[in-house]
Amino acid sequence: MFYGVAYYPEHWPEEDWERDAGNIRECGMDGVRIGEFAWSRMEPEESVFSFDWLDRAIDTLGEAGLQVILGTPTATPPSWLVHKHPEILPIDVNGVQMKNGVRKYYCHSNMTYRDYCRKIATELAQRYGDNPHVVGWQVDNEFGDHDTTRCYCQYCRQAFIDWCQKKYGSVTEMNSAWGTVFWSQEYSAWAEIDLPYPRREIGLNPSHLLDYYRFASDQVVSFCQNQVSVLRDTISERQWLTTNVIATYWEIDLHDLAEQLDFISWDCYSVIDAMSPVRHPSVGPAPPINWPARPEMYSLVHDMMRSVTKQPFWVMETAGEDRLVSYHTLAHGGGGVNFFRWRGSRFGAEQSRGGFEYHGVLGDRFHEDHELSSELDRLRAPLASTEFSAQVGLLFSFDMGWAYDINFVYPRSTWIDGVGYWRLLEEYYGAFWRENISIQPLGADDDLTRYPVLVVPCLYLTSAAINARLSEYVEQGGTLIVGPASGTKDWSNVYLDALPPDGELKTVFGCELIGSGHVGSFEDVLKVTMTPDAPFACDREFSIKSESTGVFGAFDPRRPAEVLRPTTARVFGYFSTGQPACTINRYGSGIAVYLGFSPDGNLMRELIGWLEAEQKVSPLMKTPDGVEVTVRKGEHTEVVFVVNHTSSATTVRLDRTYKDLVRDCVLPDLVEIAPHHTLVLAEVRSAGR
Repeated sequence: MFYGVAYYPEHWPEEDWERDAGNIRECGMDGVRIGEFAWSRMEPEESVFSFDWLDRAIDTLGEAGLQVILGTPTATPPSWLVHKHPEILPIDVNGVQMKNGVRKYYCHSNMTYRDYCRKIATELAQRYGDNPHVVGWQVDNEFGDHDTTRCYCQYCRQAFIDWCQKKYGSVTEMNSAWGTVFWSQEYSAWAEIDLPYPRREIGLNPSHLLDYYRFASDQVVSFCQNQVSVLRDTISERQWLTTNVIATYWEIDLHDLAEQLDFISWDCYSVIDAMSPVRHPSVGPAPPINWPARPEMYSLVHDMMRSVTKQPFWVMETAGEDRLVSYHTLAHGGGGVNFFRWRGSRFGAEQSRGGFEYHGVLGDRFHEDHELSSELDRLRAPLASTEFSAQVGLLFSFDMGWAYDINFVYPRSTWIDGVGYWRLLEEYYGAFWRENISIQPLGADDDLTRYPVLVVPCLYLTSAAINARLSEYVEQGGTLIVGPASGTKDWSNVYLDALPPDGELKTVFGCELIGSGHVGSFEDVLKVTMTPDAPFACDREFSIKSESTGVFGAFDPRRPAEVLRPTTARVFGYFSTGQPACTINRYGSGIAVYLGFSPDGNLMRELIGWLEAEQKVSPLMKTPDGVEVTVRKGEHTEVVFVVNHTSSATTVRLDRTYKDLVRDCVLPDLVEIAPHHTLVLAEVRSAGR
């Protein structure tokens, strides 16, 4: 595991660098990330490059025994560039052009800016691509930050037209896919296409909007690739490439972004929008900010990051709860933690944020993380060649998430709102997380057969390829569980002609969906009663209500619900209207469960209990609330992590005899874990095992 910290030599007198480097190394750090905001020092005037200071900084850090991660500085174009080319500035949904003075003030589609970025990346790659102290590169910083994924400038409009032309080939094909005959929106020429400006609460064509979201994501990926291609062609093979993303910025398809990188990183903060549900679009109401901490969301994001590259992810920035974040990252298969930041800044927008040192004095964080580095050193050997192990697959898709939120949430937040896709994923994930049953997020192209249970909270968009893969999964013995509104739309975000679910999914689930997608009136709480012969929760009644920031009358703030019409399936739950709410169907060697509603926590516990009784899943260990258990496995090794996310010391009963790998001792059956601390365990096996 890499253990490092962000450092900004350009912020400090050069005579401080050697002392800082020594202190960083004394703290036990493996290396530092530098350079990602230093464009004005690297190129103070156009084509006038100044790297001597960076040479000396890298040499000073390297001679202290620190590995260097070098960032391309394209998140902060220098003022001279903006002054010369103001057209690179993005335009927001209200038509307001962003100004410099913060960061991320550029449009991903602007080719002039891309040329400048490619030029600075080339200069850096040629100078440091074989530097022995530089081990890797971070491309840009926090793509999508400051709501810059979706720009509405003239360059994005033309790029979107080009994107549509490449995708559809003809205006006729695009009109058909989007259903533009509705409201007389049919286009007769490419030049007529505009961007879908979301200034009204309703009325935008959902297919047009979804394609724009896809386009905007593709532009970020292409912008990143513009630099990656230069670096790949120039740097040493021993140097790797990554970028750092913010977890709740779901505007970018991370599968596509990660495809060009060696691994992906994310910035894990517990007090800002990366870790708390406070993001919301400018066209929507501000959400509440007093949501409780949700450690299951941190776990979900870790797992999503690991899933998009199938490689150990990194946490590239974190500040506060360093011990918890470090162990939690390891517990989910992470490969590195890089803290923010070594010295708290005296100036700028992030004054005093983070910091191991303030005003020349090493603080408590230095001493705490020095101890932490010693602990992590002891784990390097036991964790070598191990990887996170999961029992349940969680199928998700950025396309499905965007389409779902366009229909059920837009333009309100896609994270904090109780009806949003990403909260829906978190709730399903969290139900298994609380039972210490580990989950692997999956894309539609991943190997599904590794997991005896596959959960799909909503298969909102579908295709023949996805249908075939799910059909094969169940036929070969898998247990498939899906939620409402699944298999109802094609990949263009258009409802199907025939009754859903789509294609062979009708046979897999043995039912059809009928109705408008909602059950009951606005004022009703959704009630579901299970049958006496239900596979779980027999004869029980559940009241299900979605929390939402929506206002009644403007939107229906509930999640979708579907009335089912069984063909070969057995109904095991009914809505209060008497209509079928959920079915179970045997198909081939497997089982398909269709839930016509989004289950609450109580019902999810019953469902998981059934899966456990059927020996489909098995909790790793029973623990008190807020204590998570994961396992990393190697060919001959299993390492168990017991993570206490709570602010109180918590007693856990261990299910076997374990050795504490950090303290090198055998533990009793009952063991107390300090607040925000973690046990790292290996089972003590008897001679006969």
